[in-house]
Amino acid sequence: RASRAEQIAIAEKVLDRQGWGAWPACSRKLGLTRADASGSSVSRSTTRTAITKKKATKKVTKRSSRTAAKKRATSTAAYGSYVVRAGDSLSAIAHRKHVRGGWQALYQANKGSIGSNPNLIRVGQRLRLPH
Repeated sequence: RASRAEQIAIAEKVLDRQGWGAWPACSRKLGLTRADASGSSVSRSTTRTAITKKKATKKVTKRSSRTAAKKRATSTAAYGSYVVRAGDSLSAIAHRKHVRGGWQALYQANKGSIGSNPNLIRVGQRLRLPH
């Protein structure tokens, strides 16, 4: 029920006392540390500028990620792809899609998106089928 101005005043007091650690999820996303929250107004404006720059960088990174995903989808289409369904395993997919080299070849072709454990594939995950 506090006004916007009251909420901001309280947040600034918390920031002065605890630093950005008072908002761990937000500060982690923005890469802020206790040093970014020192008490002077110059530091605050510098911090606001840093936040704005980090948000802009994040937007560019998101665009880059989308572009990279589109490129992967395009390259995947050239070889064929498979979307993981409930109950699938690399072995079952390799057998069903006649992947030469079996599940090991399927894993090697998708190691970047699967990770270090070939037993952990996710429903909806798109796999590249090696030829």
